[in-house]
Amino acid sequence: VLVAFQGFRFPLELILHSWVEQGSIPQTMTWNGQNWDILSGIVALIAAQVARRSLVSAWVANILGFVLLLNVGRVAMFSSPVPFGWDVHPKLQLAFHLPYALIAPVCVAGALAGHVILTRALLLEKRKK
Repeated sequence: VLVAFQGFRFPLELILHSWVEQGSIPQTMTWNGQNWDILSGIVALIAAQVARRSLVSAWVANILGFVLLLNVGRVAMFSSPVPFGWDVHPKLQLAFHLPYALIAPVCVAGALAGHVILTRALLLEKRKK
């Protein structure tokens, strides 16, 4: 269940892709740019099917998802209207509009919490053996 939780990132990335097509956010925020977070959702959904039998699959999904989450933060920061940001149009300004501003505190923080909880569970499982 902890591995499958990260699967929510798959439909979220589909939504971000549709926002690019609507011209609401920059292309850097999707798999056509530099955000490959859709992979974490896909891998989590696949790995969840075998995670009980193979802790390696849970670790792979967890580590890949965490690295891709860090990348999302990097891409979002440089796509935002900051002086050191990339020259992208439109600039990423979801944080200034509700309910889109909730993506960071709900989805990003939720994904991070999910990785922390899964890491703890995997380390405790390793101690049991």
